[in-house]
Amino acid sequence: LVSVAPFAVVAPAIGPTVDRIPGGRRMVMQITSVSRALLYLLMAFHTDGLLLYPLVFGAMVMQKTYAVSKSALVPTVVRNDTELVEANSKLSLISGVFGAISFSVLAGIGKLNASLALVVGAGIFMFATAAARRLPRDVVASAPAAKKEKAELRSAGVVLATAAMVLIRATAGFLTFHLFFWLRGEFGLVWFGTAALATTLGSMLGNLVAPVLRRSLREEVMLTIALSVIAGAG
Repeated sequence: LVSVAPFAVVAPAIGPTVDRIPGGRRMVMQITSVSRALLYLLMAFHTDGLLLYPLVFGAMVMQKTYAVSKSALVPTVVRNDTELVEANSKLSLISGVFGAISFSVLAGIGKLNASLALVVGAGIFMFATAAARRLPRDVVASAPAAKKEKAELRSAGVVLATAAMVLIRATAGFLTFHLFFWLRGEFGLVWFGTAALATTLGSMLGNLVAPVLRRSLREEVMLTIALSVIAGAG
């Protein structure tokens, strides 16, 4: 709630403005990457102080901003709906693989020196800043949303899909919260780690399967299957 709240308040005002500026989304990606690099560098000098907490909070807000901007950018760099599903799947798969690798490496460095791990993290975000310069400078929305667009956003299909995603997110959040109680058990950390590994592998498998399913199924059917699997597993 704390990490999402500021962005949820600011986004309705900033989002439309950014969309009408040439390269606006690209600019947001660069700003968030630079901000995160600077925050990591500041954290490196305050790993044992109270200032660490507001710095971490700032990094979380920037992470949410980056995630939303990335989702908005993907449709502008693909040619059709089929490629959109494939692109999102590949991005999530790459994120999962390199996230696991970097987490392992940085966790190892952090065991030796927490500040050094944060400095390495800052370097990664500076690389991301440079990479963001290759993104298109297209204007996402040159004019305010038309009545037809607003009606489409509130159509039954979109509302149902949004409700389904809210349900999935809430289920994942509740499960994560529930798992924290395992930490008090004899092998709590082992079980928690096993659950985290299962989550990562499950996400990667889903990202591999999604593009294949999309060639023969509509998104609505895919979402229904996902909800059925989650309910069955539960």
